[in-house]
Amino acid sequence: MTVSPRFLANNAKKDLPDQWSNTKKLANSIKIAISPLVQREANTIKKRIVLFDIRQVLYKDFFKNYEFFK
Repeated sequence: MTVSPRFLANNAKKDLPDQWSNTKKLANSIKIAISPLVQREANTIKKRIVLFDIRQVLYKDFFKNYEFFK
């Protein structure tokens, strides 16, 4: 027994809005759930950038003391 395309289309028209609504709700709840993780990762990246800037200044000062660069 085969299912007609018209039958599938009618069922899709009925089911898809509910599935889409559920998907949007799920996406919103996941976004709320992962926001602390995203914030923690952002803070880690900011700290690494600050450390990189400090190291860059230290290297610059170190190399400026070479006779070659004076």
